[in-house]
Amino acid sequence: MFGANINTHSSNTDLIYNIKTGHWTGDDYIGDSSGYGRLNSCDVENIYCDYELWFKINQTDFDGDGVPYWTEINNYETDPKYDNTGEDLDGDLLPIEWEYTWMFNPNIWENHSQLDIDEDSLTNIEEYYMSAWDSDPYRRDLYVEMDVMETGPLGQNSTVPSHSKELLRTAYDRNNIVYHLDDGCMGGGGEKIPFDQSTDRQELRNIYTSYFLHNDSENWRRSVFRYATIIFNQTVAAAVAYVGEHPWLYWHIHGINTFAISAQSMQKTSQKNSKPLDFIFSCAMMHETGHTFGIDFMFPVGCDNILTSRPYHVAYWFFGNYKSCMNYRYTYSILDYSDGSHGLFDYDDWSGLDFSFFEKNW
Repeated sequence: MFGANINTHSSNTDLIYNIKTGHWTGDDYIGDSSGYGRLNSCDVENIYCDYELWFKINQTDFDGDGVPYWTEINNYETDPKYDNTGEDLDGDLLPIEWEYTWMFNPNIWENHSQLDIDEDSLTNIEEYYMSAWDSDPYRRDLYVEMDVMETGPLGQNSTVPSHSKELLRTAYDRNNIVYHLDDGCMGGGGEKIPFDQSTDRQELRNIYTSYFLHNDSENWRRSVFRYATIIFNQTVAAAVAYVGEHPWLYWHIHGINTFAISAQSMQKTSQKNSKPLDFIFSCAMMHETGHTFGIDFMFPVGCDNILTSRPYHVAYWFFGNYKSCMNYRYTYSILDYSDGSHGLFDYDDWSGLDFSFFEKNW
């Protein structure tokens, strides 16, 4: 074993690396709240959330399968000079290198199709599918696929500013929910939807079926990704969340997994509120993503209540302590969910997130 110290401008991190097993412990370990190979300053007492650090520690491996020589001989009884990459020794549908990485025993069958240790509604099988994109079976991950409408003939632009992605990552990452946006970098998002001057409900559903499910009702991405459609303008609202396969319903129902945002509305809101477009887009996306977690119309009462956005109405003041982008009063001013610490009639969104809400249950 050997020790290592990682310095940042505000704190130190101590790690102990085991050469025999290839794993490390200390201030970062498998199963900690921020994730393995990820440090979050929010987890350090009295340190402001101003950084996160991702890292890996590797050692020379004779056969290139990532499992250390000592572990192969003494724990797995495999040949340390033969590349075992991809082998499923116990028949539980996961390869030896993934089970090794996360300290499962590749010689003992486990029900990985049901195991969801971090309760982010991704089974270990699905965590494996997403392993190339930094999934961690012990830390909550949030995957969103996004497609964008093509530019119109008169220059009508539906592009989401690039900085919006970082703003969203930061908002979730501070709470150790790692936000992953597939805008073309994870094998599914980034498709261009043909331009439409105004998109109605049925057209949105057709986009969902064609560009997200790809006409495959059993598409595995349905149980991993939420789906975001950025169109130029829609007849429904500036932004709306719904169940992709279900008739349009505007009340609390499991299965809300997709949302559409009008780029034209975001552009107008940015100008009206004199706020950057990247921030406005991020607020709208975080609000609609909140619906996929079960924070929905009147659940809690301060959510999606149009009266909370009207200063002349008592609801505006009644739910003033609900400091959340889910509250229409703050949708475009607070890029955050509430933690319930602001007093009477506040609600703890972060603790109440239901990660399974977006999956079919009707």
